[in-house]
Amino acid sequence: MIKPTNISDMRHRLELEQPQRTSLSGGGVSVTWVKLADLWASITPMKMREHFTRHQVNSEITHSITIRYRADVRPEMRLVKGTRVFEIISVLNEQERNRWLQLECSEQVPESAI
Repeated sequence: MIKPTNISDMRHRLELEQPQRTSLSGGGVSVTWVKLADLWASITPMKMREHFTRHQVNSEITHSITIRYRADVRPEMRLVKGTRVFEIISVLNEQERNRWLQLECSEQVPESAI
């Protein structure tokens, strides 16, 4: 973990969003994203793959993002920076000290780029 040593490392402004699910009349579910907070963060690009064969989960970790500790951050949330979207894969409370959270994230490719 590359942890910020001073405030200048936290130079990226991100929005923390959580999903809000609404039932549709046809039986489906609509998901919209609701902004919870604006955060300062340190972003470290990386390229590694995480595979959990027993649980059938395949995640490509593309960035490690460090933010100040918040008790409400969960893996189903996401971070947004302009047009970039980072899906949170895992949340690590560094050394259980409630100072920093390390978020392993996967940057989503916009549908218009596919």
